[in-house]
Amino acid sequence: MVLNKEINELEQELEETLPKFVFRNDPVIMKYTGLSPRFMANLDSSGKGVRKKVKIGKKVAYPKEALIEFILSRIKEQ
Repeated sequence: MVLNKEINELEQELEETLPKFVFRNDPVIMKYTGLSPRFMANLDSSGKGVRKKVKIGKKVAYPKEALIEFILSRIKEQ
């Protein structure tokens, strides 16, 4: 299946390029999800966002593995 191959390639790309923690306002999140930092915050508060998050200073960040899982879970074939 073509979609599975593309998902695997995306997962590999994200593993190689993302840092250990990605801040919620990092443009890379918008690039791969199309979601704004404010919408990500809304998803987090409703329990539908990235399953793990940490606070570094006053900023929210996501562990790389949890963010990759979130991005891949939002891919749907139409």
